[in-house]
Amino acid sequence: MEELRVQYTVHKRMTLTGPTIETPEAWIVMAFASSLDDALPNCVRTAIDWLNVHGGVDRRDAYALCSMAVSFRVTQWANRTGSVYSATPPRTIHAAIPKVILGDQVASRIEASMRPGS
Repeated sequence: MEELRVQYTVHKRMTLTGPTIETPEAWIVMAFASSLDDALPNCVRTAIDWLNVHGGVDRRDAYALCSMAVSFRVTQWANRTGSVYSATPPRTIHAAIPKVILGDQVASRIEASMRPGS
């Protein structure tokens, strides 16, 4: 990797259940647990909730979308139980929600929701 640009934006009036990342191609949400077996269903629920809250997608439709088009991957697996710096469980799964599948209406709702006051 030659260049990585990271921009942190804090919106104090917004409530998120965990880290949310935007790339040019996707929105990414994450879920944590003490095991990967627990982190995956947590991540599916997180993705469904995020699509429902920020995109206005019906929960049943969000579930179907996650089943067909969202990529769930292991983000972190560490063989430890935490550290002095973090109490976050060491198993993390992320869901990459491709922007191309969202459609203009849902993408506009997400844009407005994720950038309040912009």
